[in-house]
Amino acid sequence: CGGCAYQDLGYEAQLREKESILRESLARAAAPWSGEVTVHPSPERAWRMRASLHFGRGEGGPVLGLRQEGTRQVVDVEACLQLSERVNRAARAVCEAVAERPGLWPSLRGLDFLESPDGKTLLASLETALPPREAGALGGLVGAAGLDGFGVGAGHELLWLHGTPFVEATVL
Repeated sequence: CGGCAYQDLGYEAQLREKESILRESLARAAAPWSGEVTVHPSPERAWRMRASLHFGRGEGGPVLGLRQEGTRQVVDVEACLQLSERVNRAARAVCEAVAERPGLWPSLRGLDFLESPDGKTLLASLETALPPREAGALGGLVGAAGLDGFGVGAGHELLWLHGTPFVEATVL
């Protein structure tokens, strides 16, 4: 996702690097900015509220993670430092639950998460190649993952199977 690209730098150096990238981008867009840039730093860890993970095939079953840069290969991510502990636990729980259903593996594509800023609400949608009539059977994945809302993408439809598909939040 690019979130780890700067983790070899100290946090203050990460902020300076991101400011430099912003200034360079503005200059390339013919809108250079030499004034002060107000920084609204996020926490060093667990700051990402959205995540798109991908399924791949491992030796013992499905793997869930991110694509290796420049490839379609999925790298299993046991825990992402940019995601909250709750999202990491939910991702592992869904992966373990689908691992128990080998017939399902070829139809798995991805798993998207959305967490409220206060961490009280966690939604997920499972992207599949299943026909809509078969997607409803996946509602049982909700319990193991502790999700507040869950849907399954099947064909061109999103079938919402549990809870609300909305997160309420106040932004800056």
